[in-house]
Amino acid sequence: MINLIRNEMTKILKKKSIYITLIITLAFIILTNVIYQIKMNWDSDYLDNEIAFYEEQLKELNPKLASDKEQYVDAKSNLEMDQLLKQYGGTNTWQGEIIRTKIYSYIYTLNCHEYGVGEVALEEFTQAKQTYEKMLEQLKNDDWKAFAMADRQEITIQLKQAKEELAQAKSVNAEKKVIESLEEQVKTLETSKQVAEWRIEKNISYDSGYLNDALSVYESGSSQIRNYEKENDQKEYNEKLQYYQTLKDVNIAKYDIEHETTSGKANDGRGVLLRTFDEYEIFIIIMIVMIAGSIVSEEFSKGTIKLLLIKPYKRTTILTAKFITCIIMLLIVILLVMGMQFVVGGIITGFDKYQTPAVVYNYNTHQIQEMSLISYLAQLTVAKLPIYILLMTLAFALSTLFNHTALSITIALLGYMGSSIINMLAIQFKLQFLKFFVTPNWDLSQYLFGNIPQFQYISLSLSIGVCIAYFIIMLIPTYMVFKKKNIKNI
Repeated sequence: MINLIRNEMTKILKKKSIYITLIITLAFIILTNVIYQIKMNWDSDYLDNEIAFYEEQLKELNPKLASDKEQYVDAKSNLEMDQLLKQYGGTNTWQGEIIRTKIYSYIYTLNCHEYGVGEVALEEFTQAKQTYEKMLEQLKNDDWKAFAMADRQEITIQLKQAKEELAQAKSVNAEKKVIESLEEQVKTLETSKQVAEWRIEKNISYDSGYLNDALSVYESGSSQIRNYEKENDQKEYNEKLQYYQTLKDVNIAKYDIEHETTSGKANDGRGVLLRTFDEYEIFIIIMIVMIAGSIVSEEFSKGTIKLLLIKPYKRTTILTAKFITCIIMLLIVILLVMGMQFVVGGIITGFDKYQTPAVVYNYNTHQIQEMSLISYLAQLTVAKLPIYILLMTLAFALSTLFNHTALSITIALLGYMGSSIINMLAIQFKLQFLKFFVTPNWDLSQYLFGNIPQFQYISLSLSIGVCIAYFIIMLIPTYMVFKKKNIKNI
């Protein structure tokens, strides 16, 4: 058996198509990592176009006409905001975030007063002008912490008022809905205050960096979690799926904020390595299907099957050796793809990134779980193997049954590409009978760490059973046909 496997490996490693596919895969891996690291200055072109648009619009409007005043103020305010954004590097800087979320309202108020739109009192105008000028000075001095501390102070005042209102409502036995609304308001403000304190404590500015995004994920996600958990009515399964995803996102965001890490970052070398199967699965499948789809049929098309069968081995032994070779090659291909990503990602983003452990949310313990990258990738690989083994077995079976390489490879690839459509239909239309079909079941990674499957009618035990059943159904006729195949006319 070992000699047979060694001979099969030698044949495969002599195929040019394998090396060509590996080279294409490597090129795609390099391109993927480079694209993730390129910081395209889309803001510059976008802002230039917007500025030109508003300048043209202002030329066509007359602020002295009552019909044009409001539109003129809108265009002028947007133009001034875009000019400020361009001055401070666009929307991805911390200044850009402040300009869009805080300063714009003051620009609009000042223009409303200047052109007589609405009723802006002199006192309001004076206060707005002073605040606007103060904010511009803080932008100029790169003082983002001033805005953070102002946010914290404002939230603290609002939280104090909300707590007082809640206490008063409880003291007078207000309606349940009123008390629940005030309780939600208090919890929301407590979350916002925590975010503001983290921002200052962890030195997280308002820019487009990962940790700033993590603060946003934590704040918005916490609210979604509370809304889901407080509702007692029957929920749709897709809402439960979203709840599970939000739990994961919020807890990983919290972990990264508290530890000042970037474990949830998906676009550096480490993040892409952890998502190897999401990024490069198609290349793994193409390579293994090419091998499995030709390993038997080529023996018949080249006539070498006669030389193989005259050796002192049973036909079942020969076929088993070929199948085991395919499995070995599958594992080698997976390791090669991961290895290429490790090297390419390390060169482009730095090998130090790999020192950060993999961080997952365990739904069974409701806690964050740390593990080594190797341990995480090993578990993920085992969970993904049913997809690749079943597609490999399909190509292998067709190659043996029909002696046609192109047919075997094509049908296996079509099966993979069609799986997403079948799964989507099963989930969208709740087609319960499809729980016995292989594609909703073959990705066992959906069960990792206590997660729930995308298709509500399946379970881990059912998925394993279905995968084993399809595996046996494909292999039994394959062995039966190969044992009885007539090779006299080959």
